[in-house]
Amino acid sequence: MITSYRDFYKPGEVIEETDSKAEALVARGSARFLDVEKAAPMNKEIGQPSIRNVCSVCGKGFGTARGMKSHMTRIHK
Repeated sequence: MITSYRDFYKPGEVIEETDSKAEALVARGSARFLDVEKAAPMNKEIGQPSIRNVCSVCGKGFGTARGMKSHMTRIHK
């Protein structure tokens, strides 16, 4: 059973996409997406919550606004 994208990719590995669903997915312990619209369908396929918010500074995706708010206050201050 697939539990997360970590089952497929090693941390730090840059993934070359085979289709245009996700423009860029870099596994560094967290999924980072350049374009939400292209990344969300790929994300659903592997059983993760859909990405609704994206950090404007680093491009990390979040499922909730609350998660993004705490990320902004903790990481980017």
